[in-house]
Amino acid sequence: MYVQEILAENFRFLSACWRAVFSNNYFMLKEFVAMLR
Repeated sequence: MYVQEILAENFRFLSACWRAVFSNNYFMLKEFVAMLR
């Protein structure tokens, strides 16, 4: 395995995790705002 491949795999994994965390936080924030109204 070359360094580029390892970096690409790590980046793909991190971006997937970040997307999941961000979307979950976004939905929680929307529900919180809806509760305040």
